[in-house]
Amino acid sequence: MELVVKDLYKKYFGYDYCLKGINLKISENSTLCIYGIEGSGKSTLIKVISGLEEYQKGEIIFKGKKLETYSFKERNFSVYTGNILNPEKTVFKSLVKILISRGINKKEAESSISQTAKNIGTENIMNFKFSDLTFAQKFFAEFTRLAMRKADLYLIDDPFENVPSSEREEIYNFLKSNLNKLGGTKIIATADKSTAINIGDLTAVLTEGIISEYGKASDIFLNPETLAACNMFLPEINTVKIKIKNGSFPLFNKIYKFPDGNAFKVYEDREVIAAFYPTSLFISENGLECEIYERKLLGEYTECFSHIYGQHFSFMLKTPVCGDKVKLSLDGKLFLFDTNSNRIIHCFN
Repeated sequence: MELVVKDLYKKYFGYDYCLKGINLKISENSTLCIYGIEGSGKSTLIKVISGLEEYQKGEIIFKGKKLETYSFKERNFSVYTGNILNPEKTVFKSLVKILISRGINKKEAESSISQTAKNIGTENIMNFKFSDLTFAQKFFAEFTRLAMRKADLYLIDDPFENVPSSEREEIYNFLKSNLNKLGGTKIIATADKSTAINIGDLTAVLTEGIISEYGKASDIFLNPETLAACNMFLPEINTVKIKIKNGSFPLFNKIYKFPDGNAFKVYEDREVIAAFYPTSLFISENGLECEIYERKLLGEYTECFSHIYGQHFSFMLKTPVCGDKVKLSLDGKLFLFDTNSNRIIHCFN
C-alpha cells in the first residue's frame, strides 16, 4: 500500500504555512523516519497524513486514491500521537475495551491482546494500571494498542517526547526489536537521532516545515544538502565561520581553493560556515596545535574536545590518547554552507 504525499501545504488559522511543499513516497512495508527538532512540523505532518488535521494544498494518495475519499475505517491506519489509554484501568482492561468497541467479542479480544503482548514482550505490564507505569512502559502499552490492529499504515509521533534520558534507550531498543513485527508501512516522527539514522529504511529531514533531505541515512551523511542534516548524526558535526578571499580560505594549516572561482564569486569577502565530522580530524606533524580539555572513552576510540578558531570542537582518536596537546589536520569531507539558508555551497573531498 504505497503512500504518496504531493506538494502538501498546511497552515493554521492566522499563521503562515507550517508545512511547505512536502513531497514523500513511501513504499509498502517500508519504514520512514521523519527527523526534526521541536517546531519543525513533524508532529503536524503525522496528524495531517493520519487525517486528524486538514491541509490546504496538495494531495495525499493511498492505495492509488486520494486520502479524503476513504472513511477512517477504510484507511486502516493505526496512530500514536500521545497516550490515550485510561490511566485508572489496567493496560489489559483498557485494550480489551478498545477491541470490544470495534465489535469484537470479549473472549476474542482477550485472546488477541494476550497473543500480541506475548509477541512483542509486553506481557509483564498488562496487569498494571497505566498511571503506575514508567514513561517508557506507557509507550510500550500504547505500542501494544497499535500492534493489536493489522493496519496498512502505522503512524508514530515522537515516542521520546518528554521522556527522561534514563528511559530513552529502553524505547529505542524496544522499537528496534519490535517495529518490523507490525507489518504494513510505518512512519515515525522523532527528534531522536539514533532512531532517525538506524531504524528507518529511509529518512526525511524536516526543517521549518520543508523536507530538506530524503533518502537513506548513509547517503545523507555523505552528501548532505543542509546543515540540519549534518547535525542529525553523532558525534555532532563541527562548524566554524570562515571568510572567502580570492576564491580560497585557510583551515587547519591547509589552503582550500574553489575549483572554479567564478562560480563562487558571490561569496567573495563573505562569511560562510565550514563543517566537518569529528572523524575527519587526525594527528599530524604539520597540523594545527590544540589543547584537549575533556575526553570521553567510546570503545576503541576517545572523543576529545578542544577550542580552535574560537569554537568548541570534538574529534575522534584511537584510544589511548597521551598528552593534553596534539596537532590536528583535516582529512575527509569538508562542507561549506550558506550562513543565511544553511544550504550546501560546496563540498571538498
